[in-house]
Amino acid sequence: MAQPNEAESLRAAWRALSDHVEGKGWRTIQVGRYGSVRVLAGRHFPGNEEALLAGFPAANLSAKSSLPSGRGFSVSMPDLGADEGKGNWISLSRQGGGSQDLFSAMAEDVLGVLADLKGGGEQAMLRGFISRVAAWQDFMERERPDVLSKEAEVGLFGELVVFKTLVAAGLPQVRVLESWQGPLDGLHDYVLGQGAIEVKSTIAPVGFEATIGSLEQLDEALVAPLFLACARLPLHEGGKTLPDLVEEIRVGLNADPIAASMFENRLLHAGYLFSSAPLYQRRFQECLPRILPVEGNLPRVTRRIVPPGVKKAKYQIELDGLGLTETTLAAAIEQLGVPQSWN
Repeated sequence: MAQPNEAESLRAAWRALSDHVEGKGWRTIQVGRYGSVRVLAGRHFPGNEEALLAGFPAANLSAKSSLPSGRGFSVSMPDLGADEGKGNWISLSRQGGGSQDLFSAMAEDVLGVLADLKGGGEQAMLRGFISRVAAWQDFMERERPDVLSKEAEVGLFGELVVFKTLVAAGLPQVRVLESWQGPLDGLHDYVLGQGAIEVKSTIAPVGFEATIGSLEQLDEALVAPLFLACARLPLHEGGKTLPDLVEEIRVGLNADPIAASMFENRLLHAGYLFSSAPLYQRRFQECLPRILPVEGNLPRVTRRIVPPGVKKAKYQIELDGLGLTETTLAAAIEQLGVPQSWN
């Protein structure tokens, strides 16, 4: 993430450039340099919208179609003229109707990605830049509020608990990150080996109701082996907030900037903004999840058993008091066939 001085330099440059209201074209001020990559704050006239520009002189970026864009912002490869030298310039520009506050948060976040990845070389910074902008694109296209709903907050906390549990079981952090597909709208939250783990969470002290989002989600005929990780997260004044857990995992990833950037991308896809962290006040008691194989008498509705003509279904199941078969996480990992090379 951008350091306070970097973010303030960006905002100060935008303020200084706002006075240049005549003419057309770009007005820019350099606000950072990370190895060979220069970063400019800019405004494009006559629109006068804010922009962040990054120059990648040696990186391979030939297809403009590979550039993401989203609601409230645009991405382009501008020609800044001879004064700024040759190379690939990418501009991230606020559109006229886009929120200034949200665009500022996005630009500062992307600036932080470049700073974090500067040790990995220009191509790594370019990949990180594009990936983070794509994550913001997903966030803005969904028109999400700045704060997760209470249900989504619990769901994300549970997915992160399972992340920690998988890492504690000996799986490499970066592999677990790659397998975490829930924020990317995957059918299951973690796709591991030959199968998957779906995470369900509740704060209820008694009972465990879980919402199943589709006829396919618990269909072991489509994905097998398949497991439910059931995380009970009771509210407790001595527990952790969602930002507490996020920061704990981030600290563990600090030694690998690429993995840390991937983690932040996943959070953004999930709808979590770091700038909104102070708004999450609920504290959850972190407990190890129950692992239930999706088989036998575990309640579920699949396409094979619904009448013809039923196209979609969302339903709730109860997972307590039914005498369901449980297993251990270690046994589940073995059944999933996680490659030995991961360990």
